[in-house]
Amino acid sequence: MMYKQDHKIIGYIANDSRSKVVMANNRAIIVGGSETELKDFISENFPDLSSQIVLKKTKYGTIHSYLEKGECYAFTKESYERFYPIGIENNLKLPSPSIEEWDQQIAQGNSLITISVEESGS
Repeated sequence: MMYKQDHKIIGYIANDSRSKVVMANNRAIIVGGSETELKDFISENFPDLSSQIVLKKTKYGTIHSYLEKGECYAFTKESYERFYPIGIENNLKLPSPSIEEWDQQIAQGNSLITISVEESGS
């Protein structure tokens, strides 16, 4: 299925040396807004993997199609700010955290927002 802005780059995902996608809490594919941001996140949270990862750009259409299949994604603030407006345009029901909520979440040591979605009926 084609979506509005299907080919828009949202950010980067990481694969380890076995071509497995790096996940948060063993369930959510991590999307970083930039290569540096994702490398830093992985170095901090997965130090054993940091030298083994390969980064790959990920597009809106890819993320949307995997969400429809039941996958979860964990976005950094930068990547979610790219994903959110396109997701809304494509009739996804998405949480819209305020800047204060993001800042509070980051202060508590959680810099990701994890989502799984349902398409709205419209």
